[in-house]
Amino acid sequence: MTIPNWHYIEAEISKLIMKHTSKIEAHETAECANAIIDAWQFGKSFEKIMSGDKPPEKDQQNLKKAAAKLSQARELLLQIGHHGSIALEKQSQINAHDKLKQEYRLSENSYSEILANSLLPIANQIKEAAKMLNASDRGLIAVLSGSETNPPPRKGRKQKTTAHYIAKICAGIFKAGTDYKISITHDPYTDTNVAGGKFHTFLSEVFALLEIEANAEHYIKVILTEENGKLN
Repeated sequence: MTIPNWHYIEAEISKLIMKHTSKIEAHETAECANAIIDAWQFGKSFEKIMSGDKPPEKDQQNLKKAAAKLSQARELLLQIGHHGSIALEKQSQINAHDKLKQEYRLSENSYSEILANSLLPIANQIKEAAKMLNASDRGLIAVLSGSETNPPPRKGRKQKTTAHYIAKICAGIFKAGTDYKISITHDPYTDTNVAGGKFHTFLSEVFALLEIEANAEHYIKVILTEENGKLN
């Protein structure tokens, strides 16, 4: 696992803050940069939790599929003949002291049969695990939020929590450090589908530095929608 060079990341973000703002002093940039880094790390952690927080029905379905595929693999292994069994034995590179090798030498079964039969208890274990799941089982999000029930699945475009948190922190820094509002502009003399603007440029460069694959325009629109919702 590669450990990020936090001092380098902080310094590079500080440079972007100095480049795109005018009211933030040099000694204040480190604090702002670390706020962006905190949002980045929190978002990544949250997304990791979300990615593993699948509904119990989905886990149950996947366990049943896995058990079925193991059973299918067992049936196919039992159909393997002498040549295939010898090839499996050679490929496994099991030494003479290995338990499975000893079982093979003491039995009349082919190596492929022994391998096939070893899958059976695994398939049965997975089937039993699937039976233990209920639709009412609480997931990680419900547990962490203290909710008694799982949140309903969100419809529409999947949001990138990391990009959203970073965009919110960057918006606060930009508004505090400039005389400009958060907005999106389109140059009428060029391609009007290409977004621009001072904050758009700042956010895009932060995303690029942190290797966040997200559309800056989309997250600016999300922030503006949230701000307008608070005013109503």
